[in-house]
Amino acid sequence: MSLSQSTAPATSSAPSTATLSAREQRGRQLAAIAKIRQSGPVWLVPSQSDDSTYKVDLTGKAPRCTCPDHELRRQKCKHIYAVEYTISRTTTTATTIAPDGTTATATTETMVLTKTVKATYK
Repeated sequence: MSLSQSTAPATSSAPSTATLSAREQRGRQLAAIAKIRQSGPVWLVPSQSDDSTYKVDLTGKAPRCTCPDHELRRQKCKHIYAVEYTISRTTTTATTIAPDGTTATATTETMVLTKTVKATYK
């Protein structure tokens, strides 16, 4: 009979709200209320101030966004944070120990995509 040990799933490395920057907090709020969707490698994030949509690209060395804040500062904006919160990852590692003492370790990464849907009542 083999002995199996499993570590608890690691939650995303999102800090508590108290330690988030103002942009991170706004990004988290935006992720909760906006319809953020993926179009190929680019994520489309609606503007909160007008009818425009910003494109967020996470495929390069550094994330990019078409909003004025990111283009001016070249740092993460609330739209990038919103996409990062929309995509969260959890990693689970399980180690199995065979009767002969050998071990096997398997790591599984799960991507959770949060979809925000607007409810319409008639």
